[in-house]
Amino acid sequence: MSDTSQGPGWWQASDNKWYPPEQAAQAPPSAPASTEFGAPTGPPPGYGPPPGYGSPPGPAPAYGPPGGSASAYGAPVGTGGYAPAGYGGAAPVEDLKGVRIGARAIDIVLVIAVSFVFALIFGASMVATSNEDVSTGTLILVGVITNALAIAYEVVMVSQSGATVGKKALGLKIVKEDGSDLDLADAVKRHSPTIACRVLSILPVIGVLGSIGIFVVLVINLVMVLSKGSSLYDQVGATRVVRAR
Repeated sequence: MSDTSQGPGWWQASDNKWYPPEQAAQAPPSAPASTEFGAPTGPPPGYGPPPGYGSPPGPAPAYGPPGGSASAYGAPVGTGGYAPAGYGGAAPVEDLKGVRIGARAIDIVLVIAVSFVFALIFGASMVATSNEDVSTGTLILVGVITNALAIAYEVVMVSQSGATVGKKALGLKIVKEDGSDLDLADAVKRHSPTIACRVLSILPVIGVLGSIGIFVVLVINLVMVLSKGSSLYDQVGATRVVRAR
C-alpha cells in the first residue's frame, strides 16, 4: 500500500490508497476497483427487470372458455343441443311395408269371399228367369250390394276402430298425421279413390272402367307403400299407419 502508484499494475482503492497487483483479490468488496484513469474495473451492476414489471405472484390464470359458453366438444350449455340418432336422439321410424302389404292381402281375400257369396245368391235368381229386364236389374243389384259391402268394410271399421280385419290381425292402426283417431268423414276421405271407382263400376256399359280403376288404385297403393312407406290413401286422407298400442 502506498500513497502513490509504484509502477504498472498498481491500483487505487476507494480509500485513495494504491495497492500492488498481488493484493487485487484482497480488495474490500464494497470498494469498486478502478483503473489509473478512474474508470471502475469491477463487474457491472446486474440488469434485472425494473420495479413494477415483474411477473405477478402466484400461478398464471387459466384461459378456459368464458362462463356459460359451449364446452370443448359438447353442445352449448342450456341450449338442449341436438343429439344424433343412437346417442339419445329420437328412435328411427319402424319399417311397416311388409306388414301393411300382408294386412291388405287379408282384406282383399275377405272382400272377394263375401262378394262371391252374394254373387252366387243373386246370380241364382238371375239364371232362374229368362226375362231380360229382370236379369239386368238383378245384375245391377248384385253390383250395388257387393260394392256397398266393400265400402262399408273399409269405412265403417276404420272410423269405429281405426283398422280393418287385416290390420287388426297384424297389429296395425290407422291414425291422422297428428296421431288422433279418424271419424266417419276422415275414413270416407281416405278411401275416396276406391269409393269413386266402385260407384262407377255399378253403372251399365261404363262399369268396366270402374273395375279397372279399382285395380289401378290397388297397384298404386302397392307401389307407393314399397317406395315411400305411405299409400295413396294416406296421401289423400292425411293419415298414417302405426303399430296398435
